[in-house]
Amino acid sequence: CEQFRSTDCAFFQNFPESRMPALAKECELTKVAENEWIFKEGDEADQFYIIVGGKVTVSQEGKDITTLSRNQYFGEIALISDSPRTASVHTESTCLLLSMTKHSFRTMFYDCPESLAEVFTDYLCSTL
Repeated sequence: CEQFRSTDCAFFQNFPESRMPALAKECELTKVAENEWIFKEGDEADQFYIIVGGKVTVSQEGKDITTLSRNQYFGEIALISDSPRTASVHTESTCLLLSMTKHSFRTMFYDCPESLAEVFTDYLCSTL
């Protein structure tokens, strides 16, 4: 997790240095093959993901809406809103993903709301 401290990944920009070791223990690194579904729209939300390497496509109602790559993240909306997945995500290339469980996400970031300020702002703007 420490490698994201110096990146543009919003989740790590304001995270307290003192909590980084605990955060690192909650992260899991996973390799996902090209053209695999990570989750589908309507699925129960159980993980948050940050892309370490590779590209994914996000789609809603069967239409591609964006492509995400290194240091970008996905899966946070359903965890923040406690709702089913609002989009589907599949890999465009082999991906290396850093993930956190729903429980870990809430434990780490809800206790540190300043870390989520940019994420909450993006989420609220997308619902207007």
